[in-house]
Amino acid sequence: VESDFIGYALSWIDRQDNRSVPGYKTAINSLRRYIQKDTLSFKEMNYAFLQGYAEYLRPYRRAPNAYLGCIKHIFQAAMKELNTEYVKVIDFNPFETFGVPRQKMNKGVRALSLEDLLRIFNYKTDNKRTSLTRDAFLLSFGLMGMNAIDLMSATTFRDPYICYCRTKTAARRNDNAYIEVRV
Repeated sequence: VESDFIGYALSWIDRQDNRSVPGYKTAINSLRRYIQKDTLSFKEMNYAFLQGYAEYLRPYRRAPNAYLGCIKHIFQAAMKELNTEYVKVIDFNPFETFGVPRQKMNKGVRALSLEDLLRIFNYKTDNKRTSLTRDAFLLSFGLMGMNAIDLMSATTFRDPYICYCRTKTAARRNDNAYIEVRV
């Protein structure tokens, strides 16, 4: 495990207890598909290797940023855990020269026109899944973009406000990302 990045990554992921675990697992599984094996030494993870992996991920819009960000995080955790001031199991950090690609933002107009919103609102279908999707979109839209997970976990309604702690950022903020949205 000490010289194998994949082995270290899997054991590191098993020790985590946060909501990011599925993302880390997906990143490592993607890396395994790329190398077509289940082991990868830390020494193999150099600039050229990371560049090749980034190129492999490029067709997937968000993957280069997300997966390489996870891999960088695990790599740095391995350096902190495995290296001591006397023994360097990992004697270099390829992420010092390789920059994780930034996520490309959609530069187009993101706002819905009134006509598009009305078209969605008035859309009729017999397909239950499509109908549920439309309703979930309209509910989220009407609640200022509230995420589905936050809607499912919200338990407080103080007329006319729905009160909740935003799941994605609650652990990083002193106020637990408390939000009130007027219904």
